[in-house]
Amino acid sequence: RMMLLVPSQLAFGWTLAFVPYFISGVIVSEERGAQYVGLLSAIIPVVAAATAHPTALLTKTIGKPPVLSMTLLLLALVGLPPLVASNETLALWPNLVMYHVLFGVVRQGFENGNTAIVADVFGPLAKTAYSAESFLHGVGGG
Repeated sequence: RMMLLVPSQLAFGWTLAFVPYFISGVIVSEERGAQYVGLLSAIIPVVAAATAHPTALLTKTIGKPPVLSMTLLLLALVGLPPLVASNETLALWPNLVMYHVLFGVVRQGFENGNTAIVADVFGPLAKTAYSAESFLHGVGGG
């Protein structure tokens, strides 16, 4: 059953590495200045915390699989702007803020939703599954 979760685990792990390295390390540092890395990076946990309760309510209303599916769609969107936009376009303030907000939503949705799915699927083996999940995040780059 863990193999069914592997693609999303690897994608999330890759994104955990991509955002700090490329977005913060290249786009923000080089285009805006290193002094803004911390400010923009702080948006991610703030948004994650702010969206946790509404996401939990949505999950109770429509269920875990649809919410995790929406989160995976947003995860795919995290990779889209760097593919289609120049570094200069990505470095515009509205784009940087929205990108970090998007990643905050994704991070909260994936970490909370995925943890719940793993607990449901693996039951008494959830601790072992969480270890495998952390390993796969690392393999993915995060």
